Amino acid sequence: MACDFPRDFSGAATFSGSYPAFLASFLPAADGAGLAPGGGAGLAPDAGAGLAPGGVPPAGPGAPPPAGEPVPAESVAVAEWRLFKAWTTHLRRRYTLIHGAVLGCAGRAVIVSGVTGSGKTTLTLRLLHDGWTYLSDDCAVLCPETLRVWPTPGAMHVKAELASDDLALMEWAVPYPEGFFAAPLAWCAFVRGERLPPRGASWPVAAVLFPDRREEPSAPLLARLTPGRALADLTFQSFADTAEQLGRDFRVLARLVRSVPVYRLRTADLEAAVRCAGELLAAGVPASGV
Repeated sequence: MACDFPRDFSGAATFSGSYPAFLASFLPAADGAGLAPGGGAGLAPDAGAGLAPGGVPPAGPGAPPPAGEPVPAESVAVAEWRLFKAWTTHLRRRYTLIHGAVLGCAGRAVIVSGVTGSGKTTLTLRLLHDGWTYLSDDCAVLCPETLRVWPTPGAMHVKAELASDDLALMEWAVPYPEGFFAAPLAWCAFVRGERLPPRGASWPVAAVLFPDRREEPSAPLLARLTPGRALADLTFQSFADTAEQLGRDFRVLARLVRSVPVYRLRTADLEAAVRCAGELLAAGVPASGV
């Protein structure tokens, strides 16, 4: 059963405590300790006149709920990004972190990895529309011992306009300040509670997908990568920032590519790509950690 989504993230006094505690609640207690209230000290949004995206009073999907102290919408997005960076610094000491989203279906997870602009977010949003469970965006948290992923369903960082049907997937969403990312428009979007996983449970990985935006009709819809190429691409997406972490991650990812298939998925035809992802799970591809 999906967890309740906290509705007090819009408060300046509550955000720096509520959001880290929310993320930590999905992890083993010992590993989430550094994200508990107090771990985000000094990262609360500035207090001030509250505005929903576009200057409209909060109301309905796409707007912060009217709870807590009013804050400028953009400051919530900036605070979340700073907390996200602190969170990855904390977790990569214990886990192998991969740049990618994680979606769940039928009790198993698929990692959607790739460089910015590859179509990762577009595919993630489309899978959510198709009923998949949201486990994380921008960072897959892989356990080195079990090769299972832990959910960390923080905000989505959407570097594009959010369509109205995408906003319907969100509890609320706020824009980043202009120029915060290279994209002309970017959103910090919190997925609705009914799309989130239960707390305290890791997921076996069924496959890894690298989206590919190529338009050529001759390009295969789905192409399995060799273990060597898969390892190279995944190592490039590691969050490791020390030689020790990189060595550990390389060994963990080498085991992962021997345990689960890694594919290049062409997403020019998005509907076909989504069907293909669903068929991978339905076909019973091997899952790690089981």
